[in-house]
Amino acid sequence: IVLTGDQVVTCNGKILEKPESIEEAREFVAYYRTHPPSTVGSCVLTHLPSGIQVSGVDTATIYFAPTIPTDLVDQLVALQEPILSCAGGLMIE
Repeated sequence: IVLTGDQVVTCNGKILEKPESIEEAREFVAYYRTHPPSTVGSCVLTHLPSGIQVSGVDTATIYFAPTIPTDLVDQLVALQEPILSCAGGLMIE
């Protein structure tokens, strides 16, 4: 049995990849003030001998306060949070 999964972030009809720079991460966060992002997570469980698969998808929308601190990205970088390695600069666990 193999379990696979992934997550993407969508915002205002666009799929957001991992930010390519700290500046792009800042742009994402600024955009979240007025456009709530959503995470779309999926997983597939595969039984290898038979090829039978079971899958699921779940979506969660995150509503940020319009008062997100303008230095939030800098605070996260200072804490060594992996914002450049997460889709949309978000790590939702």
